[in-house]
Amino acid sequence: MYAANTSYSSLDRLMPSPFTPIWFSAVEVAACFLFFSFSFSFFFSVCLEPR
Repeated sequence: MYAANTSYSSLDRLMPSPFTPIWFSAVEVAACFLFFSFSFSFFFSVCLEPR
């Protein structure tokens, strides 16, 4: 199975390929969105905090 080989290859996951599952891309987008939202909320909470 080629799908088993793409599970550990990070370069294949970064490149858009027909072998990349759709659900994995959705999980990556969701993870990036959560990471950026958390980083922005942390940044604003630190910078806009009254001192």
